[in-house]
Amino acid sequence: MILKILSTQIFTESDVVLVRQRARDLARLVGFDTQEQTKVATAVSEIARNAYQYAGGGRAEFSVDNSAPPSLHILIQDQGPGIPHLSKILSGHYSSTTGMGVGMNGARRLMDDLTIDTSPGKGTGVRLIKKFARGAPTLDSQKLKDITQELVSLSVSQSPLQELKLQNTELFKALEQLQEKQTQLEDLNRELEDTNRGVVALYAELEEKADALRRASSAKTSFLSNMTHEFRTPLNSILQLTRFLIERMDGPLEPEQEKQIRLIRGAAQNLWEMVNDLLDLSKVEAGKIAVRPSRFSLEEHFFALRALMKPLTAQHPEVNLSIDPPSEPVEIFSDEGKFSQIMRNLISNALKYTTQGEVRVQAQVVNSGEAQDRMLHIEVSDTGIGIAEQDQERIFEEFVQIESSLQRQHKGTGLGLSLTRKLVQLLGGKIEVKSQLGVGTTFSVALPVAYSGPMEGDYIATASPGLKTHIMSTPLPESQPIGAKRARILMIDDKEEDRYFLKSVLKSQFDCEIAEASAAKEGLAIAEIFDPILIFIDLAMPEIDGFELLNLIRNHTKLQNRAVIVHSGMELGETERTKLASAQAILSKTDLSEE
Repeated sequence: MILKILSTQIFTESDVVLVRQRARDLARLVGFDTQEQTKVATAVSEIARNAYQYAGGGRAEFSVDNSAPPSLHILIQDQGPGIPHLSKILSGHYSSTTGMGVGMNGARRLMDDLTIDTSPGKGTGVRLIKKFARGAPTLDSQKLKDITQELVSLSVSQSPLQELKLQNTELFKALEQLQEKQTQLEDLNRELEDTNRGVVALYAELEEKADALRRASSAKTSFLSNMTHEFRTPLNSILQLTRFLIERMDGPLEPEQEKQIRLIRGAAQNLWEMVNDLLDLSKVEAGKIAVRPSRFSLEEHFFALRALMKPLTAQHPEVNLSIDPPSEPVEIFSDEGKFSQIMRNLISNALKYTTQGEVRVQAQVVNSGEAQDRMLHIEVSDTGIGIAEQDQERIFEEFVQIESSLQRQHKGTGLGLSLTRKLVQLLGGKIEVKSQLGVGTTFSVALPVAYSGPMEGDYIATASPGLKTHIMSTPLPESQPIGAKRARILMIDDKEEDRYFLKSVLKSQFDCEIAEASAAKEGLAIAEIFDPILIFIDLAMPEIDGFELLNLIRNHTKLQNRAVIVHSGMELGETERTKLASAQAILSKTDLSEE
C-alpha cells in the first residue's frame, strides 16, 4: 500500500532546490545511508529541474510503498507539452542542443526504477522508486506520521549557493568512492597476474568490471561537465550583482556593507575558479578540449602576465615576483589561452606557498637541431616551504593537497597542478618539479615553440571582445545608430537576473530605451510594436529556443533586417555556431563579469 507523506509545488529555481532538500531529508529519515541519500536527491533534482525548465513547473509528491519489499516513491507531475521522442531519449540515441535526455537517463541510473507517463498536451508524470535495504523494517502508519511531522518541521535554511556547495561536497565524495573502487579493481588485476587458475572465468569477470568502470568514468566526466555548467549560471549572477553593488551603480554603501559584499564576492570568486577547473578537467578527460593556436610574442605575453598578477602580488608584499623573458625576442605558435592558464597556475601556486623571498620566472629557447624541434624551457622557482620528495608526484594527482600550515590557510580543490600538467601535455610538452623542504620549489616546463599537434581546423585564437565592442561593431540601420538619443533595444531572455544585468550594462554605456520579454512569442509581439534596432536573444528558453527564434526573426517581414546579438551561457560547437550564422554577434554571458 502506497502512503502519501507530503507534496510540494515546483514553479521557481528555489522550488527545485527545496524539492532536492526534501528528497535528501526524507531519504535520511527512512533509513538510507549517505550515498543513497545523495543518489535520491540528485535524481529527484534532475527530474524537478526538467519539469521547471521544459513544462513551466509542476508538483512533487513523496510517498512510501509498504508492500514487500518496501520502497520510497517520488512522483514529479507537470501539465507541460509532454515528452516527444521518449523512446529515443531513454535509449540514449536522441541528440538535443538543450541537453534533454541527459538528466532523465542519469536519474534512471541512480534509482532502482523510473516510470514515465506522458502524452502530447497532457503533461508528464515521472515516478522514481528507491527500494529499502534488505531486511529494513516495514514503516507503520505511526512511524510514517512521525516522519512526516519531522520533515515538515525542518526549516529550509539552505540558500542556492549553499546547496551548490553541498552538491560539490557530495560530488567529491562520489569521486573518492570511485577512486576506491578503481584501486580495488587494480588489486584484483595484480592477483590475476600471479595465478593461472581460473584464468578464463576471472578474466571474464575482470572485463565486465572494467567495462562498468569505463562507463562509470564516462558518466562521471559527463556529470562533471553538466553540473559545472549548472553551477556557473548562479555563480555568475552572484559575481555580477556584487560588482554592481561595489561599483555603487544603485547608490552609496556603508563601509560595513561594502566589506560584507566583498566577502561574498570573494567566496563566489573562489567557487567560480573551482568550477572552472572542474569544467576544464572534465573536458580534457573527455577529449573535448580543442587546441586553438595563434602566433604571439612571448615578451608581450610576459608583460601582460606581470599586469595580470599585480592583484595577487599585492596580497604578498614580502615576496618579490620577477618575470624575465628570453634575451632575444621569441614568437610562439601555440594556444595562448592555455599557455596563460599554465603560467597563472604555476605563479599563483608559488606565491601561495612563499611567505618571503621571491618567485622568479625565467625562459629560454633550446635548439634541438631542426627548426620545428625548438623547445621553450620555462622555470618558475620560489623560496617557499618546499615539497617533500615522497609528495612530489602526488601533487599532480586530482584532489590531492599536501598537509602544511600554509595549506590550511589556502583552501582549494587540489585541481590546479593536475589541470596544469594535462594542459602542458595537451600542448605537446612536459612538466617536472624539483623541491627541498624549507628551501623552495622549481617547476620546469618544456613546450614546443611551434605547436604541431591536432587542432580545431585552421582556427586562430583571438581574444573575446567585450559587450561594448560587440555592439559598436554591429552593423545597424543608419536611421538610428547606437549612440543616438533613445536607441531602442529589445532583450528576449527567460532569466530575469540576466535581463537585469544586461540592462544595467547597456544603461551605463548608452542612452537607450530598453524593452524586455521572457519568452520568444512575447518578444516577437513586443518587437512588432516597439520596432527595436537591436535584439538580444538567449538560446536556452522554453517552448521556442533561441535557434528557432533567430530563424523566426530572419523570416519576419518587419524584423528580418534587424541586428541580432546572441547572448547565452551555452558552450557552442561548430554545429551550433553554423545555425547562428545570421546573427551579428555571439556574446557569452560571462563577458558581463569581465566588462
